[in-house]
Order: sequence, then C-alpha cells, then structure tokens
Amino acid sequence: MKQEIVMDREKRCMHCNDLIEIIQGKRPAKGVCELCKIKGLKNLDKRSNGDGNKTRKKTLLDRYGVDNVMSIPGVADKVITTSFERYGGIGYTSSYGHKCLNTTEEKFGNKLFRKSDTWKSEMSSNNPMKDSKVSDKAVATHIKKYGGVGFNASYAEQGRQTTERIYGNRNIMKTDHGKSFFIGDNNPMKRSEVAKKVSKTLKGHKSKLKNRTYVEIHGIEESNRLKEERKNLFKTRFLNSEEFEDMQLEFNMFLVNINTYPGSLLPTDYICGTCNNIMERTWYDIQQGYLCLTCSPRDTGTSKGERQVLAYVESLLPDDTIVHPNLKTIIPPKELDIYIPSLNLAIEYDGLYHHRTAPDNHESTYHLNKTNNCKNLNIRLLHFFEDEWKYKQNIVEMTIRRILNISNNETNLNISDVEISNKCLLDKSDFLNKYHILGNDNSDIEIGGYYKNELVAIMTFSNIENNNWILSRFATNSSYIIPSIEFRLFQAFLLMYSWVSITSYSDLRFSQGNMLTSLGFEKIDELEPFEYIINDVKRIPSFLVEDDEELKDKYSDHFRIHDCGGHIYYIENPSFSE
Repeated sequence: MKQEIVMDREKRCMHCNDLIEIIQGKRPAKGVCELCKIKGLKNLDKRSNGDGNKTRKKTLLDRYGVDNVMSIPGVADKVITTSFERYGGIGYTSSYGHKCLNTTEEKFGNKLFRKSDTWKSEMSSNNPMKDSKVSDKAVATHIKKYGGVGFNASYAEQGRQTTERIYGNRNIMKTDHGKSFFIGDNNPMKRSEVAKKVSKTLKGHKSKLKNRTYVEIHGIEESNRLKEERKNLFKTRFLNSEEFEDMQLEFNMFLVNINTYPGSLLPTDYICGTCNNIMERTWYDIQQGYLCLTCSPRDTGTSKGERQVLAYVESLLPDDTIVHPNLKTIIPPKELDIYIPSLNLAIEYDGLYHHRTAPDNHESTYHLNKTNNCKNLNIRLLHFFEDEWKYKQNIVEMTIRRILNISNNETNLNISDVEISNKCLLDKSDFLNKYHILGNDNSDIEIGGYYKNELVAIMTFSNIENNNWILSRFATNSSYIIPSIEFRLFQAFLLMYSWVSITSYSDLRFSQGNMLTSLGFEKIDELEPFEYIINDVKRIPSFLVEDDEELKDKYSDHFRIHDCGGHIYYIENPSFSE
C-alpha cells in the first residue's frame, strides 16, 4: 500500500524554501527537504544538530538552575500524571507501551527484543563486545566520561539524586511510589504464572554465593569491615529511631552516652528522668520493667510480659476463679508463673534473658523436666516464649482461649459452608504468619478451607521423598470456630494425592497431640528439646546456622535456650503396607 504524502505549508526547507513532504506515520523531516538531503545539505538549526544539547543545557541552567528539563520541580510529576491520564500508565505499563511490546512480539516472537532469537543470533555472531579490546575500551571510555560503570557512574548518582528530589529517597524501592508497584495485588510474585516463571528461570542456575561464607567472598579483612559496618548501621538506626526515643520516654530512662551503647543484653549507664540518678542497666531489663529503684521500686520479681499474660488469663476467667502467681509450693523449689487449681492448669512465661544458658552449657531439659514434674501431679503446663508474646501475642492469646475452651465472640461456621481447595498458595504465607505460632513454611501442598472466598483454615504438607509426607502446619482463623475442619482438610489431601506415609510432630509446650491422634496417627517416638540461639529478644533455631561457618562464628558467644521437645506421630497407608 502506497504511503500517503501530506504537504505541510508551515514547514519549508531552510535551503530551497520548498514545502517539505511528510510521509504519513513517519517522523517529520527536520527543516531539510529530501532533495537537499540528497545534495548533502544539513540542518543548520543548532537545536537539531550536535550543538543543540549544549544550547538546551545552557538555557535550562540560566532559567531553572538545572541542565535537564525533567529536573525542574513539578515537571516529572506532571509528565507521569499526564501519561496516566492519556495512556493509563508510564513506560511499558501504558497503552503505547503495550503496543510497542505487541509489535515487537509480532515481528520477533518475543515482547523483549533482547530475548528474541533475532537478537541472540545477531549477538552470538556479530557482538563486538566479545572482543576484549572493544569491551576494555568501552569500559575505559565509560570511566573517563562518567567516572565509573553502572551504579558507580556519575549519571547513576544523578539518577539517585533526582529520585530523592522527587520522591524523598534515593532508593525508589523505599518510596511509597516504588512500593506501590509491588505491594498487595500489585506484587507480580503473587501471580502464580510469574512465580512459576521466576522459579523455572532460576532452576539449574547455581548461585555464586550459596554455601560460601563472607570470608570466602570478600576475604578476612573486608569481611570483618562489612560485619562491623552492618552492626554499627543497625545500632545507629535503632538508637536514632523514633521508636527508641518513644520507649525511653515511656520508661523515663535515658541512655547517657549513645556512643557506648553495647547492645540490649549488656549493661551500660542510664539516667532516670525524674530524680536524675545514673544507674547501670541493660536495655532488656528496662523493657522488662527494671527501672529506677528510687522512683519505680518493684514490688514483685515478675517481668512486664509475665504480668501481661497473668492479666490476660484473669480477664478470661470468672471473678471467683483462684489464680496463683509465682507459686513455689507445687513443684518446689521450682516456681510456676501462673497456676489455676480448679483447671489443673499452669502457664510459664519463659523470658529469654532469665531462662538463658551459656553457649557451653549443654543443660537442655530444664523446661521439659518442669513439664514432666507437673504431669506427674496431673497438671498441664503450658510454655510460651517471651518473643512469642512480644511478636505473636494474638496467636498466644488464641491458644490460651482454646485450651481454656473460652469463646471470644467467634463466628460458628457449618462445615458444609466451607469450600475445600488445594489452590491457596498465594494466601498461605500471610495466613500462617498471622494464625500459626511457627509462621510460614516451605510446604509442597496446601489444602485450604474457604468461606465466602476468605481463607479460614489451612493444612500444609511437604513431600520428603517417594510420597512419604510431613504434615507441617494446621491453622485456623481465630475469628471462626469450624467443627471438624481438620478432618475435612486431611481427608481432602488423602483423596487428592498419592501417599505412602505421613509424619507429624506435636510441641510439648502447648500441644498434647490430640488432633493427630483423632486423625488416626500413632505416637512412635519422642523429640529431644530443641535449641535456639538468643539474638537480642528473638530466638534463632540453631539448625539454621549449623552449616554456615560465618553464622556459627557470629553466634558462638550468644546465649541459648531450649524448649520442651515433642512427640513424633506417624500414619501409614494400608494400601502400601506389607
């Protein structure tokens, strides 16, 4: 089809003054007609030739103090706003961006030209950068012009400064604008096809950093420098944060010298905001309520967290229920933090600092022995760690309520109203972090129960090998009570997937394994108490650092704490048994 030629009366050749022919759909000619171009005549306008950039930069600097129009305050925002209004987005997210991608795909078989076979074949045979002389010269030229390559180049720094000026932060991903592209439903990794594509792309690509220590990657000197830098950065951020300032005001205890702060578990000088007495404290102790002895004397040896748990338990029970705090007469000389005689129930608040053991102390059965001592007296003892109450209080409260069989205005659901699905991967992580005390897992299969499109219960399974599975997590939404939901989820798994055996575990701190027994599991063995490394006011499972020499060295002098161990449960498929 012949292209339409349009005569533009307003555009004449600067050499012969003839009207310039403009071919429909092509970029208009810049002041020179086709005949004069053939003669070798060029555009004399400095705005269109090589000197144009200098002229534009000079004008911008004189008028606005910047050398790029996009650096003028308000221009970038206006461009973005206009692009969204006209085209529904910016760049490839806009309508014209989609059109470019579709056109590229039609021509070259891929929306990204650099991933097309045409590009790959061209670059594999004619790529000049494969010549070391060319690539070395390109790098040298880049360094000469811009002072570096990539993030070290001057234009990269200009980009970061522009981002900071427009969005308030040098890193676009730390701004609300940048986060908006990845938060909630906008997060591309929440789309199953994207997650699968990323997984497929990374599969088989061995990480250059995996199983390598900082020392192997950076060398001893640089490794130590980076460790110290990271440590100081965290400390500086914390000590200068509004959170730390607010907490000092709350406790009325103020750090004397910010430069000598040794960490939360080591003592340093604090000053009382009322009497100005200076005393040595750890920040951890201050958080637990060990404040100024003159202005805030302690009437009890209990921590702040323990008092909160006691108050919560008392709020659940009738006013005439007897609740004993800090009782030493049941299993002397050991103390029970909370004891309810009428229910034969006791609760331990295991503070990390006061229940810690030294790194070389291999005593691991303290909590287990306490649990067994109570069991011998027909008393059920629950254990909750300090960091669980601090960071997962809603889950601890839900566990206590359900053990006490006390309602919290939950909605009772009929099991027939719950739809069972094995397609709940996208909802799993948030749900487990919100409703399971151990948080998310790396399961292979997730069976979920949905009520009006809301996930209300989940059971996860991991395939060890050859269809021998582990039942990893079971959790329900604390706002609902769903009788027999565990049976529905478990039966759904048995019907949907091939299985030879299933193993699961119960945590003796708060579980008696009743649910597993009701599902047909048998208790086959016991688990030794599990060890955790205490890092500030959080626990780190020891097994996470066993195979990492750098982490082992980092946490070698950290205190430890142990749980109560557990029980192993097992069920075998009769169809596969001998």
